[in-house]
Amino acid sequence: MIFKKILRYLTVASLAILTIFLITSHKTKAEDTSKLLDSKAVQKIVKRGTLNVGVKQDVPNFGYYSAKTNTYEGMEVDLAKKIADELKVKVNYIPVTTQTREPLMDNGTIDLLIATYTINDERKASYAISTPYYYDQIGFLVLKDSGINKISDLNGKTIGVSQGASTKAALQEYASANNLKFNYVQLGSFPELAVSLNKAHKIILVGDHQQLPPVLDTEIIRNNREKLDEESLAQGIFEKMYNMFPDDNKHRLTIQYRMHPTIGTLISHVFYNDEIQNGVEAQDRELCIEGYEDTAIEWISTSKYSSKERYEKEFDNNGKKSYQNYLERNIIEKKLLELDSKLTQKTKVAVITGYGPQKYILQTMVKQHSYKNLEIDVDTVDAFQGSQKDIILYSTVRSSANKYGIGFLKSEARINVAFSRARCLLIIVGDMNFLDNYRIRGNKFPEIIEYIKESEGCRIIEE
Repeated sequence: MIFKKILRYLTVASLAILTIFLITSHKTKAEDTSKLLDSKAVQKIVKRGTLNVGVKQDVPNFGYYSAKTNTYEGMEVDLAKKIADELKVKVNYIPVTTQTREPLMDNGTIDLLIATYTINDERKASYAISTPYYYDQIGFLVLKDSGINKISDLNGKTIGVSQGASTKAALQEYASANNLKFNYVQLGSFPELAVSLNKAHKIILVGDHQQLPPVLDTEIIRNNREKLDEESLAQGIFEKMYNMFPDDNKHRLTIQYRMHPTIGTLISHVFYNDEIQNGVEAQDRELCIEGYEDTAIEWISTSKYSSKERYEKEFDNNGKKSYQNYLERNIIEKKLLELDSKLTQKTKVAVITGYGPQKYILQTMVKQHSYKNLEIDVDTVDAFQGSQKDIILYSTVRSSANKYGIGFLKSEARINVAFSRARCLLIIVGDMNFLDNYRIRGNKFPEIIEYIKESEGCRIIEE
């Protein structure tokens, strides 16, 4: 393969909706740190104790996730760690692509983006961007036997570029200046580009279209509603291709090896028409917790609390409606302390919710305690997809006088993702009676509740 340089000094910058600058030489470290901490957004992060940073996971030396070490590595990962150290907080790496990085910034999932993000005027108009930390070039990668030896040999050829990247615009400018014409195919990741380059005769797509769809930039949707098909955009490329392919070209993997059989059967029954079988035995997923010897799913219901206590609180999240539920926060706090006291070994736990404001109060709560045996992560469902933990605690949040006001809790894919993260124990906290409503179209909770009521290994606790 050859690598041809065509553009010099393409800048790549860290980005944030809060203003974060790397330490520069003309200021003292103390002065710069003091200015940084003056920001209300930064103070919020410091109080939370965690900096959520969007990084690449498929770009070696910049942002790369190593399956061997189960860690993120690369220059941009190191920069994120340095910034977190300056703030004296923990760093939480969230994988992003060129497609998802800006939407994840816009919806508040990440605080800071360090992911090969090129500086341009359009981006500077929307985001606070640091001074460049790296100067790069755009190049062409071609097969050795392609016969392509100079850029002009690519005239009229199809070039693969990453969706959401600035590469296409830069190449268009170069082509126009040099009387060349390029065709383009936009793909979602570098591995996809590599597959296309090698002109594979057979491509195997692996995924689950019944889990979370792509993240949409709601601002763009709102401003271009007449031009865009929102429903179509919400459907991922994998799902579109799955629906297009003939049945003979589809094969479903029907054995799961992650979850306790009780959890696996729930997921199979509610979301996959009982087609998924369990490849593990119950004893393979048992935890040494007093009182949970025969329990893999527990629902802690808040239905008997007064409406004043159990109802959600509406919360403004960057101009958008979101919700908090302090009762569920308090119940989860109590449950974590109970589990920590009963466990005899280190156990990985995740507290998951669908709402950013609820995530914040849960993170703050966890920070207030020292746990001997629990290693706890707190995040939203969307950010946690692809991960797994021994124990999952899920805060449903929603409970109100509006019997139909469950919001995106009726999202089948979101609930599927949340519940299927648990390897050994799934604990659901929420108003069971409120969610048990068959009249809400698409609401899967009635089926979930029925399963929990009727199945061994499940129990309901009325607080």
